[in-house]
Amino acid sequence: MNTATIRFLAGIFLLVTNQAVGWGGMLLFGNLARRTGRHTYYFFGLSVYIISWIMLLAGVYLVGVAQALAVMRYLPDWVVALAVAGAAVSYYFWRRRARKKAASDEIGNE
Repeated sequence: MNTATIRFLAGIFLLVTNQAVGWGGMLLFGNLARRTGRHTYYFFGLSVYIISWIMLLAGVYLVGVAQALAVMRYLPDWVVALAVAGAAVSYYFWRRRARKKAASDEIGNE
């Protein structure tokens, strides 16, 4: 592989992963802050979100503006669909675990 190909692939990787890193980091650290009550996690979430913007800018620089726009034109639909599917699966398993815990608590109280 030549240097241009590696640079292009690295740029595409950064463009594709920056949204997942940014939103995922914000959700993860926001949830940790809510659960633990430690507001420091909000700062970490913001830091990860800022890093995701740096990833976006680096990806645009490595790939070029025209190719970056082409990638970003098709990426949001894919990312949103994946995020919704992930949230739905997570909610399903969370509810399932909550129901099992409630059922075991009822059995233990009898």
